[in-house]
Amino acid sequence: ARKNANATHYSARKNANATTSSSPRAAASSTAMAEAPCRVRHVVVRGNEKTHASVIRQEFRHAREARTLGEISQLCASGCAQLHSLRIFDSADVLCDSAGVGPDGAPLADIVVTVSEKKRLSHASTGVHTSSGEGSMDASVTVRNLLGHAEEYNMVMEAGHQRSNAFKLQISKPRWLGRDIVLAADFGKQTVSRQKHSSFDEKSRGGKLSCTMGNAEDPAGCHDFSYELSLREVCKLPMRTASWSILEQRGLSVKSAISHTYTRSSLDNPVMPTSGSLLRLSTELAGFPAFGDALFHKQQVEVQRHVPLLPQWQLALHLSARGGLLMPLGTTPRPVTVVDRFFLGGPNSLWGFRTNGVGPREMRHTEDGRVNSKTPRDALGGDVLGVATIGLSCCLPGKLKEYGVRGQVFASAGSLQSISEIGAAGAAAGGSMGTTARAFTQSMRATVGAGLVIPTAFGRVEINLSHVLRRQAQDSIQRSGLQIGVSGSAV
Repeated sequence: ARKNANATHYSARKNANATTSSSPRAAASSTAMAEAPCRVRHVVVRGNEKTHASVIRQEFRHAREARTLGEISQLCASGCAQLHSLRIFDSADVLCDSAGVGPDGAPLADIVVTVSEKKRLSHASTGVHTSSGEGSMDASVTVRNLLGHAEEYNMVMEAGHQRSNAFKLQISKPRWLGRDIVLAADFGKQTVSRQKHSSFDEKSRGGKLSCTMGNAEDPAGCHDFSYELSLREVCKLPMRTASWSILEQRGLSVKSAISHTYTRSSLDNPVMPTSGSLLRLSTELAGFPAFGDALFHKQQVEVQRHVPLLPQWQLALHLSARGGLLMPLGTTPRPVTVVDRFFLGGPNSLWGFRTNGVGPREMRHTEDGRVNSKTPRDALGGDVLGVATIGLSCCLPGKLKEYGVRGQVFASAGSLQSISEIGAAGAAAGGSMGTTARAFTQSMRATVGAGLVIPTAFGRVEINLSHVLRRQAQDSIQRSGLQIGVSGSAV
């Protein structure tokens, strides 16, 4: 900040909270100035050709409550930072100018906000990623402040090499009512091809309303509340070869669900973390409010811990765990549909196994309708999920270090089962909670591996050579052990 006899100036491009003093006398003078009485007369907005003045003024809505020059200075600095967080301004400058004295003799000041606006088309990009063993390309366009209320429009189109495709339009409003709240509405349709692993395609169309409060990097974390209404269809089944369990899933279902996700993160890097921690808790209740034929309660938890062991992150320890529980609801609970279940196996899931290669599976049929043990099995998904991984990563020498490539070794254990399987195994062993939990842990698969982690413009790329130590008879493993995974981040 810079000061003169009549005005104080703040800029979003500078730290307005930083003050320095060269002597005790200067410090005393600064303290006296901060405690000097002063009130705000007007908030004047300039330079806003596209943006409504109310969007800017709401960030200074508490200015009239200030009674000292120090309080006004803090409000100006805070409002300047919040304007910058809207991402619609190239710059935002705040000038606190003298405006004479009020009827009671108290000094008055005007807050003059001058902004320089960005172009409405703020982002356009293309990218690639993998999901459930399918490579996809996507294109996205982001437009901000189209109506002048700092709103954001994001359109995403996606196409996969196995006929998957998606179109989504999201409209969001940041800093709702001048608070750290984001309101968003999503609309779209999607087709996901699961023919390779489960003999069906999943089509869905619908929308979601969400309210996000806080920031994951803050000590209090981030809360996301949402409501989703969608029409899903299990379709394009190969009638003569699909397993019986998948054939029974054919048809339409309506999902009306509320959900809450809490996230807190202190990761130093979302793509290649070497220090910090992550906690994510997610709860979903489908069938609310007494609408739709999808009735279940879904709970998920994810934790990560990354610890640097040597200076400058040359060696780091990585610990992560993920769990989930899916429970059907209703007076006469029906099995949850395959599109809502958990799946496990493959890159970025459980290395060493094929995509969706862990958990309940059922044999497909031959063309004449008979069961054939040599044909692939359909992945049916599970209700209880648990995965844990421990690993070490290190910097590599030479050019690889310059590009941020790291080597890693890891060991993972995980399992996926249906509630009926766990219940039957627990009942056979005595029926207590301890025997039921023991039945789940005894079904754990284990794998070890080593490879490279490469940061790219598309995200995190992992090339790993894995070896399966423990498996179940119905599991599908990667015979060569070599797998490549691409993800937007490590989260």
